[in-house]
Amino acid sequence: MPFKIRASRLGFSPPNCFLLQECALEQVHKYATDFESTLLVIDSIQTLYTEEKKV
Repeated sequence: MPFKIRASRLGFSPPNCFLLQECALEQVHKYATDFESTLLVIDSIQTLYTEEKKV
């Protein structure tokens, strides 16, 4: 998890900042909703995908 390594190296670890290693858009949305996030940063958006099946 390169983002976590960079954050640790910079001493960045606020108590209300959560890191999630997930590429499925539905899971990202679930965690953002569960944590009542006010800000969401997506690193490497090109790896994000949806689990929704197209008909």
